Order: sequence, then C-alpha cells, then structure tokens
Amino acid sequence: GVCWTGTQKSLHIKRIMRMNEETKLIFALEHIAHLEDYIERESPLYHPLTTIKFALENQLIQEKQKKIR
Repeated sequence: GVCWTGTQKSLHIKRIMRMNEETKLIFALEHIAHLEDYIERESPLYHPLTTIKFALENQLIQEKQKKIR
C-alpha cells in the first residue's frame, strides 16, 4: 500500500472534491443546454436561465484554475 502523510492525504482528498465539483458543474451546464433548446428568447425564463448559465460557467472556470494550482 501507499503510505501518505496527513498533508498528502488532505491534498488528494481536496483534488477529488474539486474533480467532483467540476463534474457537477459540467452536468448542470449540460442540463442548461437542454433547457436552452426549449426556451425561446422572448420567454420570461430566458434571462434567469442565462444568468444561471453564466454563474455556472464562472464557477467552472474557477474550479479549473484551482486544479492548475
């Protein structure tokens, strides 16, 4: 087996959690893309959906940047 220090184990767990967060964000954005197929620009739902999409995209960018560090 692998013998890790507490710090190494903590960093590994953080990487896994980030990966999971990134996966969740991608999953959410895929759902948004499906909703965009059905919601017209004139719909009162269009603006809130776009706002959510931009927020999720920004979160995804932040998660990817954390991964690089």
